[in-house]
Amino acid sequence: MIRTLLVDDEPLAREGLRLRLRSEPDVEIVGEAADAAAAAEAIAASQPDLLFLDVQMPGGDGFAALEAAARHHLPLVVFCTAYDEHALRAFEVHALDYLLKPPSEARLREAVARARRALEREGGGPRARLAGWLEARAPCERLLVSRGRHWVTLAAGEIDWVEADANYLRVHARGEEFLLRETLTALAARLDPRRFQRVHRRIVVQLGRISELHVLPGGDLEARLRDGTRLRVGRAWRDALRARLRG
Repeated sequence: MIRTLLVDDEPLAREGLRLRLRSEPDVEIVGEAADAAAAAEAIAASQPDLLFLDVQMPGGDGFAALEAAARHHLPLVVFCTAYDEHALRAFEVHALDYLLKPPSEARLREAVARARRALEREGGGPRARLAGWLEARAPCERLLVSRGRHWVTLAAGEIDWVEADANYLRVHARGEEFLLRETLTALAARLDPRRFQRVHRRIVVQLGRISELHVLPGGDLEARLRDGTRLRVGRAWRDALRARLRG
């Protein structure tokens, strides 16, 4: 069976896909989601083989949902949208297929047939190419983070600093604190190295937010941010931070 997840903020669009996919005997619908945050969670939870993913959704677009979910599971992806200008970007990320809404029955059958062939092949070519794109992608421009029971899309430029806390990261931005389930090392690798610097084993900071460096009694270094936040700089990162701020 091809375990399939449907992601679209329009209930009628999801219903249309669900009804048409009933004619495919080897397709099993394992879940649905209506926004980027729910999509990322559903992908991680249900581990689908195939994903029909809307491009434009509340809380971040389909590309953001895919990037967030890829750390846990990467299915084959068919992008769906009413705007054909997204087609090029969809294929740039090596989507299995791209459907304009509402898709015809013939195009939907073709997309499922492509998924069937890809899953039968050793290694699943489109999925491997998509994984390669995600690994080599440009620095991320946005993060999908949680605030209580809500999910928020943050632009990378809004981030002041990030602190590791057990299995989560505490992301400080907009004068608030958000949570992100990711390691600090993984996030630091995704952020633009020209703008962000690790200053401690538990802390990454946006360089433009630093206003002063202070030497503390005992020789420790403290970075003071423009909002008054004080961050201890680890000894292993002191020289690198000074060099970055000089440059």
